[in-house]
Amino acid sequence: MKPKIAITGTAMDTKYGYGTFLNRAYSEAVIKAGGIPVLLPLTFQDLCDEWLDSVDGLLLSGGEDVDPNRFGQHPIPKQGKITPDRDVLELSIIPKAIEKKIPIFAICRGIQVLNIACGGTLYQDINSQIPGTIKHSQNAPRWFGTHYIDIADNSKLHKIVQTSSMKVNSYHHQSIHTLGDGLEIVAHSSDGVIEAVEGTENLYILGVQWHPEGMWERDSLQFELFTAFIRECQ
Repeated sequence: MKPKIAITGTAMDTKYGYGTFLNRAYSEAVIKAGGIPVLLPLTFQDLCDEWLDSVDGLLLSGGEDVDPNRFGQHPIPKQGKITPDRDVLELSIIPKAIEKKIPIFAICRGIQVLNIACGGTLYQDINSQIPGTIKHSQNAPRWFGTHYIDIADNSKLHKIVQTSSMKVNSYHHQSIHTLGDGLEIVAHSSDGVIEAVEGTENLYILGVQWHPEGMWERDSLQFELFTAFIRECQ
């Protein structure tokens, strides 16, 4: 059977009401890689155990900033939009997924909230908090890579993409600062910004700071990230 992949979405308030939104690129990539996407609603966090018992993997999608109070900081002026409901859901479900040894693939905001759930912190705004950074919020199509990352040779990520340097897109103004427990850094950009992490225990956890769901149709290496994740979920 095809593995079921729980995907977190973002909040959207429309004239039809308040609900959960997911960019179709995530579900399309999961389907193409051989999985069945299941969108998690932003409410009913007390059902996390039941949700995880019915799926085979967890994909943490991109989106808004995480409330800095969640990692012990006050908001700075450059902080972006936050969605408290999403913070509650993801920070509830990530530890449970790790406990249940469910494979996790975390994208952009996903790598950030994963790090927070593991006890780490973020730079709230890399341009104002890290001197000399390159541009991490590109003015280009989502399928187009704008900077390179360096990948650790002994990492799972390197095993998946079979290269030590890869071009990625970039749509973030926050990044990992203090690394969370049970994670290791496996990729950087040239300015030292953390671009990927993996789990250190015998559990599939991969977090990337870019958006492979925006690139996979034109870049086979980006698609390999999804196929590797789906294989781990089978």
